[in-house]
Amino acid sequence: VIVARPSVFGPFPDAIKAVVDRTVRYRLMAHTAEDLTGFVLQRDYNYRIPVHHSDVKHGFVISFQEKPAIDLAHLEARVQELIAADLPVEITGEDRISFGADAIPCTGTRTHVKRTGEIERFHLLKEFHYHPITREYMLVGIVGSAEPAGYEEISSVPEL
Repeated sequence: VIVARPSVFGPFPDAIKAVVDRTVRYRLMAHTAEDLTGFVLQRDYNYRIPVHHSDVKHGFVISFQEKPAIDLAHLEARVQELIAADLPVEITGEDRISFGADAIPCTGTRTHVKRTGEIERFHLLKEFHYHPITREYMLVGIVGSAEPAGYEEISSVPEL
């Protein structure tokens, strides 16, 4: 989501569209990687698929009330196996998606890549980060490369 307050200096609609066109693939990859991570958390660690999650640049955050006893390297490897399997990602109901034979709940069924193999450079940060305000432990996943997202382009004042 890009929030902008246009003025005579911009941002102009074409600039916003250019950023969205260039970055939407990261959001699709991140959302699919987040759902794959939730699936592995449920399957391998008996965690309920998390309800509370949010976004970071080129990634996602899944929050936990208590610090989970999870081997993050193992979790990352299991998600990478699903990515490498290049499974089809399909809508299987109003609030469900599937990858291969497995189906899970999803609130954003239309915001996924078409196949798990389209997710590039997935990794998890190797430790949980504690959020002192919400008192939650955050698991952070990242996809893609560290290229600029383009927001700088739409918020700059042109030189005269």
